[in-house]
Amino acid sequence: MAYQREVYRAVEEQFAARRRENESERQRRKDEVYAKLPRLREIEREIAQTSIALTRTILRGGPVKETVKKIKESNMALRAERTELLAELSLPYDYLDVKPHCRRCGDEGFVGGRMCGCFARELKKAAYEMSNLGGALRDQSFKNFKLDYYSDEAKVTDGKLTERELMSKNYETVKKFAEGFDTDRMLGLLFFGGPGLGKTHLSTAVARELIDSGHSVVYETAPDIFAKYERERFGRLDQPGDLDQYEQTDLLIVDDLGTEFSSPFVQSVFFSLVNSRMIHGRKTIVSTNLALKDLSVRYGEKIISRIFGEFGMLHFVGTDVRAQKRRGQTRR
Repeated sequence: MAYQREVYRAVEEQFAARRRENESERQRRKDEVYAKLPRLREIEREIAQTSIALTRTILRGGPVKETVKKIKESNMALRAERTELLAELSLPYDYLDVKPHCRRCGDEGFVGGRMCGCFARELKKAAYEMSNLGGALRDQSFKNFKLDYYSDEAKVTDGKLTERELMSKNYETVKKFAEGFDTDRMLGLLFFGGPGLGKTHLSTAVARELIDSGHSVVYETAPDIFAKYERERFGRLDQPGDLDQYEQTDLLIVDDLGTEFSSPFVQSVFFSLVNSRMIHGRKTIVSTNLALKDLSVRYGEKIISRIFGEFGMLHFVGTDVRAQKRRGQTRR
């Protein structure tokens, strides 16, 4: 349960850039005031020299207490003079100090060996971006998944449940999957059903919950995943490490399965990827517009039964929710 190395690396680089910018801006302010009042430069040098004098006293075995007392008095006088000179320029006393984005950690990201809240927030933001879900993570959650778009009268194929009742069960199953991600033995979920029925919304809701709790999530369409494996096969993949994310992320979301060009190679990659993740206890959500029988025809009964024997199978039903939203409708 941890963000990917790439997430940490990106945020560490971001904080290093902040510190460089802070120091650069500080130097700009120094150059500005030194040009107007050269005495300020002299004061900074004198303050810096006091620490050197103390070090020399300690190394020579001299009177440390007396030296410290003199240095404190000297520094207080120098700082007071600096404050007065800055005031002459209508500048605050700390104008020459570094101005970090976060005063708590000084843009170091850690305080006393513990992660600062600012670093944690940037980690989450970076994880959102690297998940490939972008703005959907802000717009789609469990809280705003509305069952009103599913009919409370129309029965699903078995005639036992209405569309809304079935989708309510699906919602609870997916929410439980997210909440018990680290403890539940279920290794994945298969969402199948027509387009616009909430599959991507609930996938995103799971991703949001997991990223917020410090897990790594990667979302990718099936065609894009298989295209990268195809390029890797022929040595044309720009970043070979791109495939590692599919195998190592805590949760992989494979969307639009069945829209890719079908071939024995694709079938092999699909089986190997999901099977490898299952062996290592890593979970996967697969979403498709195909019916189960069509999946079996396309990928083979053996592959489907092996992979999805460990998955929760959720049938999404109803009328295209996106179309209903455009028309401003809900179901009754």
